[in-house]
Amino acid sequence: MAVSMAFTGLITTTNVKTFALTSDSKASISSIRAENQAQKCDKVTTRINTQIEKFNANKDKHIQNYQNTKDKVTDMVTKVKNEKGADTTKLEADLKTLDSKIQTFASDYATFIKTLESTKTLACGNSDGEFKNALALSRTQLATSKQDSADIRSFIKDTIRPDVQAIRDQIKA
Repeated sequence: MAVSMAFTGLITTTNVKTFALTSDSKASISSIRAENQAQKCDKVTTRINTQIEKFNANKDKHIQNYQNTKDKVTDMVTKVKNEKGADTTKLEADLKTLDSKIQTFASDYATFIKTLESTKTLACGNSDGEFKNALALSRTQLATSKQDSADIRSFIKDTIRPDVQAIRDQIKA
C-alpha cells in the first residue's frame, strides 16, 4: 500500500505535459526518418557488396583448388600410362566425372552470386517482401553450392584417392 501511495502523488495534472506537434516539427520528423532510411539503405547495400566480393573471391579459390587437384591427377595418369603402361581407364573416367562436378559447382555458385546481386536492387525502397524472397532464394542457392562442394571433396576422398592408390599398387607389383 505504501508503494501505491508514493506513486499516486507523482501523477497529477500539473506534472503531465502535453505536446502539440506543429507542421514544422512534423516535417522535421519525416526528414529525420528519411535520413535514417537512407543510412540503413547505404549500410545494407555496402554489406551486400562486401558479401558479393567475398563470395567471388571464395568461388575463384575453390574452383582453382579443384582444378589444381584435377590437373595433378591428370598429369599423374598421363605419366603412369605412358611410362609404366598401367591401366588408368577407371581413373580417367573418374576425372571426367570430377570435371563435370566442378562445372556444376561453378555454375551453381555463379547462380548464387547472381541471385545475391539481385538483392542489391531490392535493398532500398519499399520492396520488403521481394527483398526477403530474393534473399531466401540466394540462401537456398548457397546451400546448393555448399552441397556441390561437399560432393566434390567426398568424391576426391572416396573415389579418386583409392583409384590412385590402386594404380600405385599396380605399378609396385
